[in-house]
Amino acid sequence: MTEEIVERKEPPAPWWALTRYGMCQLVLGFPNIALEMFKQALPIAPNMEDEGTTLNNMSTISYARGDYDTALKYLQQSLGIKKGNRMPSAGTTLNNMSTISYARSPVMTLR
Repeated sequence: MTEEIVERKEPPAPWWALTRYGMCQLVLGFPNIALEMFKQALPIAPNMEDEGTTLNNMSTISYARGDYDTALKYLQQSLGIKKGNRMPSAGTTLNNMSTISYARSPVMTLR
């Protein structure tokens, strides 16, 4: 349903449509299209919480590709927004950052 809104020329697609369409594309296995939608959505996010959410979405794609530096960059931007405004979803961002740290660390074996 959001494809028609995203593809129209006027009026421009709102943040929510770009974000939802991006999430659908991600689930369908089209991360490049999803990332493009998130990049379009980022500058028009209606508030800081939505901006942080968009950055988290972008980090998910970078993480899946093994590009931990870019994923971490997006998460640090998101955390800066969320911590500065005491948003409750900062915990999600911190959790995602720890996932990257874990992925980068050598695998530990239990004996």
